[in-house]
Amino acid sequence: MGSDQAQDARSQVLELLRNEKTRKLLAEQYGLIHADVESFRESDFPEELGLGDEEIHPAMSKAFDVAVECDGFDMATIGLLQTRVIDHLEPPHIITITDLDDEFWRHMRVPVEEFDSAFQVFLWNIETRYLRERSPRAFAIGELVQKTEKQENLSDDEIVLWPDSNAEPQIWSKNGIVLEPIGKSLAELDIEQQVRSEVRNSSQLIYVKLEGRMSESASVLLRSEMVQILRSIIRTVAMMTSESGSGRPRTLLPQLTSDALQVHRYFISKCLDSYFSTPPNKAKCERRIQNAIQLLAEVDIQFRDGIALALTVTAIEALLGKGSAIAKTISENVAILLEPELEARRKAENFVKRLYDTRSRVLHGDEVSGTPSARTNARLPSTSGL
Repeated sequence: MGSDQAQDARSQVLELLRNEKTRKLLAEQYGLIHADVESFRESDFPEELGLGDEEIHPAMSKAFDVAVECDGFDMATIGLLQTRVIDHLEPPHIITITDLDDEFWRHMRVPVEEFDSAFQVFLWNIETRYLRERSPRAFAIGELVQKTEKQENLSDDEIVLWPDSNAEPQIWSKNGIVLEPIGKSLAELDIEQQVRSEVRNSSQLIYVKLEGRMSESASVLLRSEMVQILRSIIRTVAMMTSESGSGRPRTLLPQLTSDALQVHRYFISKCLDSYFSTPPNKAKCERRIQNAIQLLAEVDIQFRDGIALALTVTAIEALLGKGSAIAKTISENVAILLEPELEARRKAENFVKRLYDTRSRVLHGDEVSGTPSARTNARLPSTSGL
C-alpha cells in the first residue's frame, strides 16, 4: 500500500505541474523577466561598463538574478506555484514551495523559445532528484516504563511495540510516507540533549522513524512537525492509561507501557489522520478534532502555565463549544460526554466552569495561584474529550 500511495502522491505533484494553464502562466512570467534581461543586453550599459563579448554573458546572468529578486518575479512565481500546486496537495506534503521555486529558476537561463525544453528538464529533476526515498533521523516519542512478560526476554533492539502478528508493524502511513516504531537503546541514537538529561539511563525509549519518497526539505519539515504532534498524542494516550501526569515539565517524554501503545494504536493512527487532513467545509466534526489536536500539541511545549491553560481550555472549546455562553455550553457538554451518573455530571460541570473562570482571569492579567495544577486539570477533560 505504501508504494501505491507514494506513486499517487508523486503523480499528483507532477500532474499539477504539467497542467497546461500552470505551464502557460509560468511561461508568461519567464517571458516578462527575459524581456527585462534582453533590454539590458540591447542597452548601452554593457558598452558603458566596458564589458567585452566574453563578459556580457556573466553580466546578463547577474542581471537576470537581480531582475528576479528586485522586480518581484520570484514572489510572483512563488505565489503561482503555491496556489496552483502546493495548495492542492494532500498533507503531509512531499515537496515544498522552496523546492519548486528554486528548481524552476535554476533552469531558466535559456531563450524564451527554449522554455518548453527547460520546463521538461525542471519536471524531470523534480521527479528524480527531489522526490527520492528519504529516512530522516529517528526520534523518541516516549519512555517505555513497563515491558510485557514476553518483552522482558528481549534486548532493546528486538522489542516490537506492535507484536500482533496479524497487524502491520507501521503506526501510520499516508502519501507513501510510513511511520514505524523501532527498538533502540538510549546510548545508540543521537537524541535531543534536553531529553537525554531528563530520562533514566535504564529506561527504554520508544523510537519511531519516518520513511518515504519526498524532498530533503520536506522530510526535515515533516520530522520536526511529527516530533511535536506525535509526542503530544502519546502524552494523551499516557494520560488515558494513568501512566503519566501531564504536569511534568515539557522536556520530559510521556511515560507509558507497551500494552497502552497496543491498545490505543488505532487512536494514535486516527489522530494523525485528522492532523494531516484537509476536511471539507461541511465536515465540522473533523475540523473540530483537527483543531483540538493542533492546540494540544502547542500546549505540551509551553513553559508558561498560563498560556498552556488558555490553550487547553480553547482545545476543549474547539471540541465541544458552540454558540454563545461558551462556559455553560462546554461544561454541560463535557459532563454529558464523560459522566454517565447525574451527580457526577453536576460535579463535572462545576469543575469545567472553574477551569474556564481561571483561564479568563489569567488572560486578563490577574495573578492566580495554582495555575500549574489548573493546567494539569484542564488537560484531563481535553484528553478524555478527544
